[in-house]
Amino acid sequence: MKVKVYKRNPIRLSGKDNEIRYKIPLNIQVIYDAMVTNVSASGEIELQAKTSFKIAKDWTLKTQTDLTHYVWIKKPVAQVAGMNLPLGSLADVILNNSKSYLGQQIDEMTSSYFDLKSIVASAWSSITRVLSVSEEYKAWLLVNPNKVTMSPMIIQGDSIQTYLSLSAKPQLNIGEKPMAIGVTKIPDYAQALGESQRTILVLRTKLPFSETKSLTLKQVGGQTFSSGKKSVTVEDVNYFGINNKLGVELTLSGSYKGKIFLTGTPQIDTLTNLINLPDLEFNLETKNFLVKTAGWILKSNLKKMIQENINFYLTLNLNDTKKELEKQLNEYPLATGFRMKSKIDQLSVDQIQITPDGILIDMGIGGNLGIFTSTIQKK
Repeated sequence: MKVKVYKRNPIRLSGKDNEIRYKIPLNIQVIYDAMVTNVSASGEIELQAKTSFKIAKDWTLKTQTDLTHYVWIKKPVAQVAGMNLPLGSLADVILNNSKSYLGQQIDEMTSSYFDLKSIVASAWSSITRVLSVSEEYKAWLLVNPNKVTMSPMIIQGDSIQTYLSLSAKPQLNIGEKPMAIGVTKIPDYAQALGESQRTILVLRTKLPFSETKSLTLKQVGGQTFSSGKKSVTVEDVNYFGINNKLGVELTLSGSYKGKIFLTGTPQIDTLTNLINLPDLEFNLETKNFLVKTAGWILKSNLKKMIQENINFYLTLNLNDTKKELEKQLNEYPLATGFRMKSKIDQLSVDQIQITPDGILIDMGIGGNLGIFTSTIQKK
């Protein structure tokens, strides 16, 4: 006797913890060799099975499916010489002897359809790439993830849902596209138990002096500053770090030809949560020299313009960082079925550091960050 089965209606799922239960409605065709001829009959059956699963350290999904029960909706009955020949009991024997085979088939189907390791690998590869945040300001985000955990799978309606939570040390670079420096190998699987999706991260932003110079020159390069009958024109600007202070070198032409230097300490305004440079002053040597040779420069609005330009650039950078991060990271596609979700509701400046080649700003970011979800539709 042969038994052929076909799916009659969509499979229904339910589950809890690390176990999924199935109800599989099938049409069943029984073909029986009655010596003289083959006798066939059709029926309807509902198979009930459960799959227990665990996730290995390498993110491989291991499943074990058992056929727990089946219910005849319509038992197969054949017509032979005008008589009804029930074939249900014979089909019962075959089904009971095929439980192991049917469970194995479901496991193979699950493995081919839901390759968790490949999905996580694809998502991890995407998140370790350098992301463009703003073309205008040449802003690049390095998420730098170092850990990922996964919540227990939950069955809701017609889908299986889970979320992956990232631990990362993100960095925002301004200027040329940096090299990715994050962990390229997927960390071992770990389960997220009772972890909140709200995340607080420290985002390190690096502002190279080369980019600060470029933006400053766009604003003040070629501008002329006057005091009385004398004037100077800004020909070039350079920035440097000295003793955690920001140094500014201006190359001037006009009534005074040469270089002058200013220094100041970037500070965090706790009321506005912005960065400014309130104490930008000519350094002592420059000031003493100008007093003797070109004191009128000290009375011009040159210093004020440079100070306002730096304050504007730092403020604009922070505001744009928040807007662009929200825009780029919300619903950012990582892999098939996976998207990063984020909602930034807090951005604070925590620390400023002047380095030999730029400004490092540590910003605290609060909200739903580093979260990407997967919804796996049933088939």
